Amino acid sequence: RLQKTLSRESTPQIRDSEIQERIVQAMKQYTRWPQRIEGASAIIHSCVADADKARRERDMERRALVEAHRELTDSFDVNDEGNAAYQARCTELETHELERYTTAAEDARREWEERLQHQVLDVLKEKLEEAERTKRELNRAMDHNIGGWKYQLSMRMDRAHSAIWTLVEKGLSAGLELFAASGKEDIERAKEALMTAIENAEDPRHQKALDYRYYHQWDIQAIPAGKTDAAAISLNKNAKKQSGGENQAPFFVAMLAAFQRVYDLGRKHHNCNLGIVIMDEAFSKLSGDRIDDCLALARNFGLQLIMAFPEDRLPTMIQHAETVVQCRVHRTYDEASGQIQNIENWCIRVDRERLIENLL
Repeated sequence: RLQKTLSRESTPQIRDSEIQERIVQAMKQYTRWPQRIEGASAIIHSCVADADKARRERDMERRALVEAHRELTDSFDVNDEGNAAYQARCTELETHELERYTTAAEDARREWEERLQHQVLDVLKEKLEEAERTKRELNRAMDHNIGGWKYQLSMRMDRAHSAIWTLVEKGLSAGLELFAASGKEDIERAKEALMTAIENAEDPRHQKALDYRYYHQWDIQAIPAGKTDAAAISLNKNAKKQSGGENQAPFFVAMLAAFQRVYDLGRKHHNCNLGIVIMDEAFSKLSGDRIDDCLALARNFGLQLIMAFPEDRLPTMIQHAETVVQCRVHRTYDEASGQIQNIENWCIRVDRERLIENLL
């Protein structure tokens, strides 16, 4: 009876009515006293096993708590049967220290978001605006008739980075209340990805989140020259359906426009620009009229081309060349083994005027 009384006093959260209800249910379940004694014994063993399991789980949680918060090591005994010390600490936190920790957490969050805004979002916005300006400048430079077509760069927002786009455009100050529940989760994941990239600057896996070049999907649109109402053709979608020359022409136009933008220092420095572009297998898949158009575009850009091409392209290319150098490779073979013994490279400057006469 003393043991029962002590046990009862240690569990004040259990009402007497609940205990009586359990007793009535057990007596209904077991009609004979031997069955009741055996059933009670089984329940005792089950409850003891549950209690031991709960105690082990409690101790594991306590150890995890102390492991995470080393400052609690001297304050709590992990093996303490009671929970008074832990409960007192919870009460202290809730009544005295919660406000301080809440304020500290809010200050840390505000500092974190200011860092994210100024070090990342503002820089990304500037870079994205610069990309838009670069696209417009390149499109102005590329606005030339090349074999009956005009080529223009296009870009659209990559949906995979839509949450980061939202942060860049609206900023952190807009608040999450503007977004639906799913949108809030995406925004939080985007913020976490950006901050992880900042904190792991040496990890290339995370740096893509900070690289504005991944935020757009780029394409080149082919537009029939002189037909403003004609639908533009996406080269990304139709590249496999077109010939090699149709695919190569926009590449050269975009490349020449990019070189022109790099070399262009403005009108005041125009005469100082070398504008050298070195090309191997130049215009290997283009027809004559498209080659003429591309070379005229390079001349219009003020670029100096150094081009390597096979002799069968000479009739077309000679009309645009100022200097022609013939390059030949002479190989000497061993008569017995057939292996190469020596290689000599010969470069000879060719008289352009006489070459044109011979070609005609």
